[in-house]
Amino acid sequence: LNPWMPTVFGDPILLRLSERTTGKEAWEKVWSCVKQSVPGCETEKPFVLTRTTSEGSVCSQCAWYEACCGCVVPDNDLPIGGITEWDTIGIDWDREVLEK
Repeated sequence: LNPWMPTVFGDPILLRLSERTTGKEAWEKVWSCVKQSVPGCETEKPFVLTRTTSEGSVCSQCAWYEACCGCVVPDNDLPIGGITEWDTIGIDWDREVLEK
């Protein structure tokens, strides 16, 4: 397995976010949808949210030559901002948590 290749697994989750959605709100919405997939992990979120294109393979914010897989959406009270209809929030799972 290639740990650097994005892989889709599980059921897709569609959440509508606006430019006014804060990072904390995005994290809470995603966590409420996926926490049943990671039993025994109630407090620590086992993933990072990243901004990607609709394919999920590259960052929607950075130029292609920067080789960014997705800028992190911080878990804070600031609006995410700059979201377009082509943006996707990716869930980058912590491999160690999934292997438990």
